[in-house]
Amino acid sequence: MSETIADNAAPEEMDWFLSLATTAWSIGRQLRRDIALQLAPEGITAEDFLTLHLLQTAQNGVSQVELAELLGISTAQTSGLVERVRQRGWITPHRDPQDRRRQCWIVTNEGRAEDQRLLALLQPLALISARGLALEDGRRLVQLLGQVTSLEAASATAVPSTDNTEARRVA
Repeated sequence: MSETIADNAAPEEMDWFLSLATTAWSIGRQLRRDIALQLAPEGITAEDFLTLHLLQTAQNGVSQVELAELLGISTAQTSGLVERVRQRGWITPHRDPQDRRRQCWIVTNEGRAEDQRLLALLQPLALISARGLALEDGRRLVQLLGQVTSLEAASATAVPSTDNTEARRVA
């Protein structure tokens, strides 16, 4: 079994962790800002588009709780966001055939068409944002960040709780 960074990380060797946290936060914020600026003339927020696109890529729909986790926002914020996107006619509620108690959101035909149109509008932005990064490297970066995210989610219950729950919620 191969050794991971976390297996031997002493407190003084944790700079990589803090650097990852600040870099990921900064990149995410900048990319969302760039998307928002690109889509502003269309009257579409970055959050509306990202919601639409996440749902478009999901196989069997996504619940509001799952969507909140994917977007890194509260479930209260997700309610308003889902309602805005629903009112645009881009998504519709759907009962999970495996668990009829579970309501998911799926993309409508209008939503699929809008997702494709907006992706085309964002293509120049993607090319600028990835400047100097090979497509293969970009895909690998997303894969590695997904791996970190999966590990974080799996270990969330193992992390001792603190009195500062608001700090955990912001992250």
